[in-house]
Amino acid sequence: MKYLCKFLLFTFLPIYCLSFVFLTVSESNESTHPKDKEGYNVILIIIDDLRPDHLGCYGYANHTSPAIDKVAKDSFIFDNVFSQFDYTIASTMSIFTSLYPSSHGVLFVRKDKLSARVLTMPEIFNIYGYKTALFSNLKEPHLDIKAGFGRGFQNKVELGIQFEGRDELLSWIQKNKAEKFFLAMHDRRVHDYYLFINNFDKVNKRSFGVVDKSFYHKLIKLAKSQKPPFDDPKIYLEHRSLFNGSYADGKTEQITQLVAAEKRAKLEEMRGILQTSWIENLGVKDTKSWIAAYDACIQAVDKELIEPIIMKLKALGLYDKTVLIITADHGESFGEHGFFGHGFGPLDVLLRVPLIIKMPNTKEGKRIKELIQSIDIMPTLLETTEIKVPHQAQGRSFIGLMTTGDCSSPLHKYIFAEGLEAKSIRSQEWKLLIVFGREKKLFHISLDPEETHDVYSQNRDIGKKLEIELNLWESSLTSYKDKEYLFSPEIDKAGQERIRKTGYW
Repeated sequence: MKYLCKFLLFTFLPIYCLSFVFLTVSESNESTHPKDKEGYNVILIIIDDLRPDHLGCYGYANHTSPAIDKVAKDSFIFDNVFSQFDYTIASTMSIFTSLYPSSHGVLFVRKDKLSARVLTMPEIFNIYGYKTALFSNLKEPHLDIKAGFGRGFQNKVELGIQFEGRDELLSWIQKNKAEKFFLAMHDRRVHDYYLFINNFDKVNKRSFGVVDKSFYHKLIKLAKSQKPPFDDPKIYLEHRSLFNGSYADGKTEQITQLVAAEKRAKLEEMRGILQTSWIENLGVKDTKSWIAAYDACIQAVDKELIEPIIMKLKALGLYDKTVLIITADHGESFGEHGFFGHGFGPLDVLLRVPLIIKMPNTKEGKRIKELIQSIDIMPTLLETTEIKVPHQAQGRSFIGLMTTGDCSSPLHKYIFAEGLEAKSIRSQEWKLLIVFGREKKLFHISLDPEETHDVYSQNRDIGKKLEIELNLWESSLTSYKDKEYLFSPEIDKAGQERIRKTGYW
């Protein structure tokens, strides 16, 4: 029975304690109970792949975002906000859970699922009586509702890159105008900007998958020859079905997972070289063509989604009763560091995201330059709506920066980010990047924001100090990734299943 006791203690005690927190808060402090407060609506808009420096409110000269810029005039604009991962599945889950990727464990498509021990932001709003809805690309593996992105949402509607689902979104707001609601939108139009490049019709649009297919066949050759990072023969011998030469979407991710983290850098570098070569072969070598398509997609989202949402809120008298958040899951590279796209590691160009928050009844905008992390969004929204922040949250509420403007002490002295092949720690002045199995890079970020000059060798003391802080942070992380728990031999499978579901039998 000792294994059972351990299982009950470490698996269900956090959930029980969290439930107790919610119950005691609502019973002992009536002012926090949702039924006793009118409450604010919350609309969270995540625009996939959106760089802040391509928005007018962040100083961009092109006319990409008039609707967003208009909202920004009455909003808090955050200049130094950073994602915790450099691609969608991990970074978006961090927004929904206020957990670093290593803690929530949702890193790989078609494999990872969020643990039931973690409460997501929509689940919490659901508990507190909010109507909840998700408008997203439900068929996209990086936003798979079965991986945990659908949890807590009473309605889930497909939002396509041609804005299919927009009318349903506006109708949902209309239908729930008399209710408190939490609406989350994740739009992929900007992410898929390459499909709208003028010259792109000269090649098969579907051929974008050729990079992944070429990468897959290179992985097979490496594994068969047992060359690094596949120098462990078990990888090939025990997973032959993955290396059978029959390409399928998702196989490269599964193979990459078989390699130790410190060896993945070689694979990511290989993928980056293939992608850059493919881009050059498109006949669209001029970066301006790519940026023009990217900007056009931002403009389309601004006009076809953001503007109608704002108009609907104002027409219904909800604009000043709604907390409106516009942000992104990660950034995008247009040749910086030799790469196009994202997923190449925790570089600022891939991590820096916009964050615009329109609070109810605010009529004057304000810029905030403090370091903020994407995981801070959830605790801030919960505190704004007077909901208790769960114990699991690793982010910190920055509502004080908005309400009092108190910057006497920084919200974060350091912020942290991860990638498949690297991890980073960043302050306002310095950034340390550790690439697994290869090297350490130090950037004087206040003087070199593009991260082009590695100064580690000249500043080893600073690098070592940051590495100590990075290791302390990493060792402090709680992992919520589900594991197989041991049961006493006399408990049959049916009993084990009951225990997993209910915590008792």
